Amino acid sequence: MRAIFFLLCMCWAVHHISCSSLKRKLSSRKQGFLTEIQEKNSKRGGFYNGCPEDNDFWTQGQISSPFWPQNYHNNESCYYYINAEQGAVVKIVFTHFDLELCCDYITIYDGAASGKSRVIAQLGGQGGATQPQSAYYSTTNQMLVTFMSNPTVTKSGFQFTYSSVTTARPCNRDISISINGMDSVGSQSNFVQQLRFLAQNLVASWDVGLDKVRVGMNLIVDDDYAVVWKYNDFKTTDQVQFAILGMTDDVPNVLANNNSDFA
Repeated sequence: MRAIFFLLCMCWAVHHISCSSLKRKLSSRKQGFLTEIQEKNSKRGGFYNGCPEDNDFWTQGQISSPFWPQNYHNNESCYYYINAEQGAVVKIVFTHFDLELCCDYITIYDGAASGKSRVIAQLGGQGGATQPQSAYYSTTNQMLVTFMSNPTVTKSGFQFTYSSVTTARPCNRDISISINGMDSVGSQSNFVQQLRFLAQNLVASWDVGLDKVRVGMNLIVDDDYAVVWKYNDFKTTDQVQFAILGMTDDVPNVLANNNSDFA
């Protein structure tokens, strides 16, 4: 079962970043943006046309549209940078949603850069959804939500909660699994038990897809040989499970693979 522990330890190493260091990186990225806002905020009590000056939000809380519970104003342009705890992802749930749907809109980005991050959803505006779904999740520990309004009609706006959650997306990125198909597992029964655990317990809750969690696998069967599945081989979680459970075709007798153990 050491392959499983290697996977989890690798995840922790990637995500062992303190909140303070992350905040410094975010502050550096937005320095120019915030400087412009601060110059316009001196007479507005810390807000630029209703948008928060300190627009980094951490771990959990609630965000409302400008001037909530009153109507937001025309020509709003707000950015909300949301950061989950290390090793977690961001979940947001709308508790209120009322926009001028033709022209005002919210955009939810999977990451902290609007120009580079994948769009999770657009609510309102051209081609946008008319109502939010039950919840939205990032695939990393960062999410950016933006709100834009046009120069005409205003509405009561929006309110949503954000929180840090663990999901089926381990490390929230590409996953590589190395599976021991050598005699060091002790018996064919142990090998099959390992496969069943991987397929039915570990992988079963993952949301696998080419644009979601991508999975690559190596089945070690010899000191110098492994059966390899690439990241683009699997389009669904079911396909990963089927491939894992079918590894007994490649290793019908694990005790025959006795060249060496792998580390």
